[in-house]
Formats: sequence, C-alpha cells, structure tokens
Amino acid sequence: EKMTMDGGRGAYEGAVKLLDEAIAADSHYAPALAWRSYAEQMLSDTGGGVGSTPVKKAIPIVKSFADRALAEDPGSAEGLFAIGSYYGLLFDNGDTRQLDQAIAYLRKAIAIRPNFSQAENDLAYFLGRKGDVAEAMKILADVLQRDPGLRDANVIYVNYLIAMGRSGEAEAALARWTRISPNQPSAIKAMRIAVLAQRGDLAAAWRASEELKNAGVVDNLLDIRRIAIRSALGDGDWLLAADLPGRLQAVGAMLKGEKKRAIELLATDPLVAAPWVGLGSYIPIHYAAGDVVGAVSYYDDKIGSPAAASAARNACNCSALHLLLALKEAGHKDYKGVLAAWKAALAEQRALFQKGQQFQRDSGDIAALEGDFATARTHYMAAMDAGWRSALFLDPNFVRIYPNDANFNALRTRMRSLINKDRAALGLAPL
Repeated sequence: EKMTMDGGRGAYEGAVKLLDEAIAADSHYAPALAWRSYAEQMLSDTGGGVGSTPVKKAIPIVKSFADRALAEDPGSAEGLFAIGSYYGLLFDNGDTRQLDQAIAYLRKAIAIRPNFSQAENDLAYFLGRKGDVAEAMKILADVLQRDPGLRDANVIYVNYLIAMGRSGEAEAALARWTRISPNQPSAIKAMRIAVLAQRGDLAAAWRASEELKNAGVVDNLLDIRRIAIRSALGDGDWLLAADLPGRLQAVGAMLKGEKKRAIELLATDPLVAAPWVGLGSYIPIHYAAGDVVGAVSYYDDKIGSPAAASAARNACNCSALHLLLALKEAGHKDYKGVLAAWKAALAEQRALFQKGQQFQRDSGDIAALEGDFATARTHYMAAMDAGWRSALFLDPNFVRIYPNDANFNALRTRMRSLINKDRAALGLAPL
C-alpha cells in the first residue's frame, strides 16, 4: 500500500516508527524498505530535507534500505523510486555525475506504476535541475491534479511560479493548497516567505521566518531562505555568526570586504568541489578577491568544457558571469563557447522566465559582458522591479567591468535605497 508523506518532520518521524515496525514484522516487504530509505533521506539535513541527521551519516542508510528493497523485488516501483532518490541525494550533495542516474531510475519507477505521485514529483525536481523546466512543470501540474495536497509538489511548483515572476499565480496556488491541506500550515507559511522574499519584501519575509522559527519549525528549506534573505540584506555579521557551511560564511566575509577570510572559509567546505557549487561560490569569490588564476584553474580542473559549465549553471540556477569574466581576462579558449551556451539557454528559457528576476539579471550580465551597458542597465532595473536585491552589487570589485559612471552609480544608489528600506524596518543600520 502506498504511504503518503505529508512532508513535515513529525510526519516522517512517525513514518519511520511505523515502517520499522512493518519491517520487523516482515523484513522482506519491499515497499516498506523503500519508503524507509526515503524517510531516512528526508530526515537528514540535506537541502529540501526536514531533519537534522548529518547527510553523510544518512547516505549509507538510505542506500542500504534501497538496496534491500530491490533485492527483495527488482521490479518494485517503490524500490526503483528509492534508489533513484538515493542517486538524487548524491547529486544534491556534490556528485554531479548522478543526476542522469536519478532521472533514469525515477522514470523506470513511473513506467512500472503510472501516477506514482512522489516519484513524479522527484522526477520533476531533478528535470528542473537539469534545465528541463517545461517538462517538469507539466509533470507537476498533472501530479497536483491528482494529489493536490502533496507537499513536495506544491513546494516545487510554487517555487517555479515565483522564479517565472508569476507571483499572482503563486499566491493562488498557495491559497488552493491551504484549502486542501489545512494541516500543513508551516509548509504553506514557509512558501509565503519565498514569495515575499522573491518580490523584494525582505523585512516582511524575515519577520515571517522568525515567526516559524520561534514556533519550533524545523525545515531546511526555511533555513535556506533565511540565509538568502540575510545575504540580500548585506548582513555579513549574521552569516558569519551562524552555524553555516564555509561557502555561506564566505559570503558573509565578502559582504564585510574581508576577501582573504572569504577564501579561507571556502577552503573549509568540501562541497565546493562540486562544479555547480563551485560555479556559484568558489569562482565568484576567488574572482572578486582578485584571484583570476584560481577561478580559471577551478574551471579547468572541475568543469572543463562549455557543456559541463551549462550543466553546472542549470544545477545551481546561478549566473555564469564570474566564470566568464575570469575566462575572458585569462584569454581562455572556452570563453566564447561558454558564453554561446549561456545565451542559447537563455533564449530557450525566455518564454517561461522572461518576467523573472533571475532571467533579467542573467540577460543584464550577458549584455555587460558584451559591452552593451545601456541594455545591461535596462535588464538590471527590470530585475530590481521584479524583486532582485543584492548587497554585493554595491561592491565595485565584485564585478569589475561595470562602468564607474552616473548611470551605473544610479543603479547602485537605487539598490542601496531598496535594501536600506528593509534594513531600517528590521532595525539594522543603513549600508
């Protein structure tokens, strides 16, 4: 019998208790073994999880239960789902080679059992990480027609609507979810925080996140959003004081202008070895700190081709600007190829994402790289209108190609004013 996971930490902890009892009664029951694997994953501290078990400790347990499920029944849809989720967990935690494996096993699970909502949800998530957002959105819409209260599908679907700049539809989806699942208020409130933050209302988003934290809600996605809010506010002290991985504390150091410290903090975080993490953290920070050689060496050692750079950019949903700046300054042979691949990807995304702040920022970055600063300013202004806030944009060293002229200084003045409005609302000193 299919087990429905509503997504909260208490639900997964309760599920583990029931699953362990079922396995004790029948250690050969593949579905129980498979769901036990998935529950262990969700109770870890991986991104998207709702627990606190260190992911390194969870990974072998997740694999063990998935293997046992498939050993009992190699054709089990649940077992294939569990092993696909295991490979997805590896991908999410740095092993980028496993993305295709995750997708392949999840497709096999769905082929055996059509309308397997949780497997379809996870397939949509990993397709999105690969850049196949149109297929992901179609799958999620179908899932929510059949299983409208599924937490994970609602979270991913609303996140895509937010990224597309469709905040009205995101609010409508949250309202529908509230009507259908009044027993999931914390998850729904956490998604409202995402909507607030994405449209630039950082003070309201932070206050709402504090309400959930004070209520004892444990949700790793909530923590990720809190980090993003504090980063956008330029609160380097908060990031450095928090118990965060080195790559995130390094952002705090950059916000305080402590570039050497930022590089030292990066070196403490093993996950920066993953290309999609390095593209979003190692390369920008080393470039901004003046270490162009280090940024290019990372590309050569960990990424190595325009196709791999595209895959990393899809996985992190981040800008390739700093990589391209480093490659251009170094006269690297792959500069034109990486730029062409990024432009092609943006052209494909235009229909879905052109109202979203990330699309506008990326378009501005490409225009700036090509020296068209008037077009870059137009896109950056549109990104700010859509809710983009970045204290690092105020640092002239962070992107050294921007002109020091009245037009770009006006952009920075506007960004500072927008951020300071929210800082003032939270009692923080102005930047």
